[in-house]
Amino acid sequence: MEIKRKFSKELPGADCVFGPDDISDYEKDAWDIRISLADAPLEEAFYYTMEDPTAVDLPINQLLKNHALEPKNIDKLDIAEYPDLPFIQTELNLYLENERKNLLKLDFYINQAPESDPLELNNRARNFLGVTTYHDGSHDYRVLDLVLVASPPDLGIFELDDVRRKHGQIYLLLLLDYKEKLGEAEYNKFLSEEPFNDFKESKFDSKYKNIISAIQSMDMKRQVKTASRYGSETDQPLVQLTEEGRTLVKKYKNTATEVAEHYDRYDSCSIAPPALGIPGGFDVRVQMMEIDGKNIPESVLLRVLEDYSEEFFSGDWAQTYENMSFYSNVLNALAYKTNFSLEVLNELKKLGGASQ
Repeated sequence: MEIKRKFSKELPGADCVFGPDDISDYEKDAWDIRISLADAPLEEAFYYTMEDPTAVDLPINQLLKNHALEPKNIDKLDIAEYPDLPFIQTELNLYLENERKNLLKLDFYINQAPESDPLELNNRARNFLGVTTYHDGSHDYRVLDLVLVASPPDLGIFELDDVRRKHGQIYLLLLLDYKEKLGEAEYNKFLSEEPFNDFKESKFDSKYKNIISAIQSMDMKRQVKTASRYGSETDQPLVQLTEEGRTLVKKYKNTATEVAEHYDRYDSCSIAPPALGIPGGFDVRVQMMEIDGKNIPESVLLRVLEDYSEEFFSGDWAQTYENMSFYSNVLNALAYKTNFSLEVLNELKKLGGASQ
């Protein structure tokens, strides 16, 4: 569903005005394309100057593809004044590439414009221009002031069911292990919660039907055993991990540790030149795991659940499971995955190997 948004970003020492009355006075002047991310200030935006005043009549998508975000136009960027522009251009192109792969949803808005739906990029730029004027008179120019909002795509019902089938039981096994380690009293309190009561009563119209189904499946796989299978053994916990279940938990925790040890060094990298530990750099961890043949969704999920166990296993854990909201971190990781060449990745890998 499209969301109406309004952005009111300003530059220090300047006025940014959308569609001012005197915009026709700039008709013969060069103009700028400016792109900022939703939560980033204009001081961190990407800039590209269009020397041709008549280019305002081109569609916005054509201006982005053939001009502002075309890597071959790097010599047209004002690198002397803004050395980070090539870096930001690369980042924006990564977003576009991930949108083409359906890993990311991108929406563009116009800064300082009235609240509106996302911009249709086949519109002409002329209809969405503003003016930026510095108070000291140093700069006064037209600008297509774009704001890029990036978000993971929404999962449909069938996609959500597939995620639950592949990864839901991982969550529940680690949840049981987490609660068990809190002690017998806390574990028994946990097992007295509504989802387990509904399971015990075979309440299949329960709002926790996915949890009930998962427990049954885990019982059949001998990952857990349930007291309902041993009628007279009333002293047994309603649900408890089996040796097979504990072996899986151990495997999952070991994987989370290995992911952290081998890939966290690539969480903030530069590519020109290749370097690790650069503030504000690219997070290359997912792509590094990918070239190593790792199971990306499972590896990322296990890393997240290990790091944020208290957040995901406390509170309304049942709703967290039913909605699969814990999986949003995996979607984010996939959505913002880098797409660097093997040559770049090998150079980073050499640096990572040297730091082991």
